[in-house]
Amino acid sequence: MTQVNNKIPREKLQALFMQYASSPASADAPDNQYTEYDFHKPNYFNKEQISRLNNYFETLSSLLAEHFSNICSKPFDVKIISIDEIFSQNLINTSQDEKMPYNLAIHNNNTAGIAGFLSIPQQSAQSWITQLLGETEPSESEQLSDLELSLLTEIADALVNALSNSHPGLNCQPVEGSLSRSVPVQLDDCMEMSRIMFEISNVKQEKKSQACFVLLSSCLDAVAGKQNTAENQNDGQNYKKIITQCLKNQQVSLFANFAKIKLTIEDVMNLQTDDVILLDKKIGQPIELIIEGKKIFHAQPVQCEDSYGVTITKVLNNNINI
Repeated sequence: MTQVNNKIPREKLQALFMQYASSPASADAPDNQYTEYDFHKPNYFNKEQISRLNNYFETLSSLLAEHFSNICSKPFDVKIISIDEIFSQNLINTSQDEKMPYNLAIHNNNTAGIAGFLSIPQQSAQSWITQLLGETEPSESEQLSDLELSLLTEIADALVNALSNSHPGLNCQPVEGSLSRSVPVQLDDCMEMSRIMFEISNVKQEKKSQACFVLLSSCLDAVAGKQNTAENQNDGQNYKKIITQCLKNQQVSLFANFAKIKLTIEDVMNLQTDDVILLDKKIGQPIELIIEGKKIFHAQPVQCEDSYGVTITKVLNNNINI
């Protein structure tokens, strides 16, 4: 590609940029094929890879049920409800809060880094502890005792071990002593994550509880059959550079909003040459510079030889989303 066509529709440029910026280029996708793109999720896996993940969930469900049943000494069923892709910036990371779930960090032994975490809602945590203690009703207190926290950690460890045993490519383990009421791992913005929601119920289907694994999507590459070769990564970077340059060459309209005033139709009809219209802008107040409907700068009017101009005095928004 030696020449960039500046007349490519903006919608297609956005789709291409987001596709190649998020993941390496796929050899299966034709260059001239455009699809609807959800900008709020990574789209890390394609349809074929998601299909493989769905098949794998049968094994994961079985092992989760086995480990949970063993630790509670009662039979339980587990069902994977959904998997959705999110960016790490969408995860809420707050200080301790009784309404926050209990989270256990997961270590990736393959990369010697963090794989993600297991997230257990408050209601599920109380239900699981009740099952483990053999009681009929959960505690009314929203704060777990030290004993209850220890039991919940034991259950969470068992579920993480089930995840690790579910596929040869998943070599992970719970991080000791990391159970917390906030996101227990340090994540950079816009990291691609996969959230696997599952439901646990007793064999009579009387009581159900939910929890989820939130993992770096790259941890599931082997499960989904996603090849992350250096060549594909380089191709993705090349496409990203080309599309980024094309986006930079796109023209946008900048409007200088000097002032505004409302007049009645009668006032407008009575306007004559040399009439003075009083505007809602005082002398010295900045004018607004608007790009694509967004206020980006404050400015002051100036004269440049025989033309009007503006001097930018303040940046209001550095994020110009075209």
